[in-house]
Amino acid sequence: QLSGSTWDYALFRALLPMMREVCEAAAAACATQQVAKPLGKEGGVPVLMLLHHSRDTASKQWDETWVLLLHSSTRLFRAFLPTLMAR
Repeated sequence: QLSGSTWDYALFRALLPMMREVCEAAAAACATQQVAKPLGKEGGVPVLMLLHHSRDTASKQWDETWVLLLHSSTRLFRAFLPTLMAR
């Protein structure tokens, strides 16, 4: 059981600022530039790291981070909503 001040810290100084930062980073990420890193050269041709098409841009990677953050936040609120509402 967490104290009220610990919940305040967790929500208002950790979770919500992190959500804001991820949202801003997702909005600012490039949606067209490939993020595959060069691994070296083979026969004078650059060899790039293989990435799935759903993660091949910074924008898509930040979108996935946003999804994970929302999913985790939802689980947190669903599990502790009665505790938070009682405050």
